[in-house]
Amino acid sequence: MRATVNHKFMNPVRASAPSYAEKIVHIIVVAIVFVSFALSAALATDRASTELARHFLSDTPACVQPAPSPVLLVADLTLNGEIDDSVSLHIYSILEELGCIDVLGVVSIFGNGGSTTAEVHRNLDVRLAKLGGGTWRLLRGPDESYRKVRNKRATRPPAGQNGTLADQERLVRIAEIVNGANGQVVIVELGPMTVSARLLSSGLIQESKIRKILAVGGRKGGERFGRPAGLVGRLGSFTDFNVRKDTKAVDSLIRNWPEKMFLVTYRSGVGQRMITADMIANAIPAISEHATERQQWLRRMLGYEGIPSWDTWTAVYFVRDGKIRLDCGLQYGHVRMEDGARWPRLLIGNQPDDGWPIEMCR
Repeated sequence: MRATVNHKFMNPVRASAPSYAEKIVHIIVVAIVFVSFALSAALATDRASTELARHFLSDTPACVQPAPSPVLLVADLTLNGEIDDSVSLHIYSILEELGCIDVLGVVSIFGNGGSTTAEVHRNLDVRLAKLGGGTWRLLRGPDESYRKVRNKRATRPPAGQNGTLADQERLVRIAEIVNGANGQVVIVELGPMTVSARLLSSGLIQESKIRKILAVGGRKGGERFGRPAGLVGRLGSFTDFNVRKDTKAVDSLIRNWPEKMFLVTYRSGVGQRMITADMIANAIPAISEHATERQQWLRRMLGYEGIPSWDTWTAVYFVRDGKIRLDCGLQYGHVRMEDGARWPRLLIGNQPDDGWPIEMCR
């Protein structure tokens, strides 16, 4: 009996060679990917080469860490008045393009110009794309300050333990993103330090998950930062605004987690470190009118010929030799009243008796 041979298995069907058309499609796809990558790199290089970017990041910025640092940004951005948050978010978008950071999201918080968190959230929604952060996750921050929550705890426990239900849900969402990040997170507080204080004090995040908290605040006793031009200048220029908006948050952070703090003090942003409306307009044309109005106001009210941008100097933390350029080092800080002041200030000293050891830039 003759065996039946199954030729299907003896001569398997071979895959046909790619057609000419398929080869062309493959080449086009590879070319598109390459061009997109090249354009992205060129855009990052171009944005980093503006006078504004070089002012903060140096002419040849290099990342401190070999891998991008997970970063949560917290901003009290306004569409008029203070412009430093807009400049800061622009610079942070460049840091991300350079590979220094990985932005987990942007949290809105009350602050500048008396804005509520809801107002700031709308402002961010309008402006983020113009600053380079159009793809960033936008998160709604709490309405209540840490001070207000603390007062509730004292007068109406346990109902006021963690503030309103809406705030608690927002903070839980923010905490989930921080806790889910790969590695320790840097929180950049460009406004009041409410979010960090509420997350840590409530136990929603553990201190081991936080690498650093970058923020603005601090001056030596008697320091003033404006010439007596106009009413504001005569009254002593800038107050510790970010400190004043939530003093209890600052006090809690520097008392309980001083080693986590990295503060840009008010002296860091004045003098030769100020920027101009032209620098902003050339780098971010979409906000040129805002920049011009801000510089005119500062000249008229404080006698400044430039625009201080303390918040933006927090970016030096991620750039090699940035701390050296900004003269950063260990100093002591304490929130307390100063003679003649209307609100508590974060005052800087050089001795242990002057408060808690904090990394500060001057």
